[in-house]
Amino acid sequence: MPRHKPTPPSNNDPKKRKYSSTGSQTDEELDTEGSDIKSILQTIKVQLAELATTKQQVGENSLHIVNIAKASQHLEDEVSDLKKKLTELSEKVRIYQENQVKYEREKVKSQHKQVQMEAQSRRENLIFYNVPEEPSEKPQRTEKLLTQILEHNAKIPGNVVKNIKFQRVHRLGRTRIGDNARPRPIIAKFVWFKDREMVRGAARNLKGTNFGIAEDFPRQIREVRKKLMPVLRAARAAQPPKFAVLNVDQLYIDGDLYTGPESKRPYTTT
Repeated sequence: MPRHKPTPPSNNDPKKRKYSSTGSQTDEELDTEGSDIKSILQTIKVQLAELATTKQQVGENSLHIVNIAKASQHLEDEVSDLKKKLTELSEKVRIYQENQVKYEREKVKSQHKQVQMEAQSRRENLIFYNVPEEPSEKPQRTEKLLTQILEHNAKIPGNVVKNIKFQRVHRLGRTRIGDNARPRPIIAKFVWFKDREMVRGAARNLKGTNFGIAEDFPRQIREVRKKLMPVLRAARAAQPPKFAVLNVDQLYIDGDLYTGPESKRPYTTT
């Protein structure tokens, strides 16, 4: 009996063709889908990286903002503290200035009071200038020379001069040496103020002589009077002449108190 060779499978079998065709399409689809998935995953990775970077930047910015807020608060606290200190300092300065003003006022009042007391203590005094001075002159001799000037030059009657009582008569300053040395002024303290005023009134009789009579004032008042004297002379020399009189440290011109810069008295507020 003859042997038959098995017939090889034919590709024309519809079932086999169908199976083969279907298997080929599935692989392609899987490859395509795999590529898409890889692309999507890559995109996700990139986006995740960008998101991480953005998150880091946001974190850094947030920290920076927090630091700025802290620094700003610190500055505000410092400014507030400085304002407080400035307010306290301003108050201290104000109190100091008020105390300084009070001190200056009290100082001026004290000086004024001192000047007034000194002027009062000199109220009975008169100073006589250019009365000849003898060598080794004693106070008694000085008084005798003074009374002679009052009688013979100031034209005060002798009997009136004899009744004038002095507390003390003496020369001012140290003895001056030399043939051409000017005599030292004489200061006389009267017992009675009315005698002092009578002698002061007689000073007009000494006009045209070398002798002079002046009131005895404290240094501060003398300095003010020295500044006012040119103003007084100018007023009297005006045309027509003005009535000007110097009363202690105040100048009156035609009855009005002179208030120019020369009248400033550093020992009083007026």
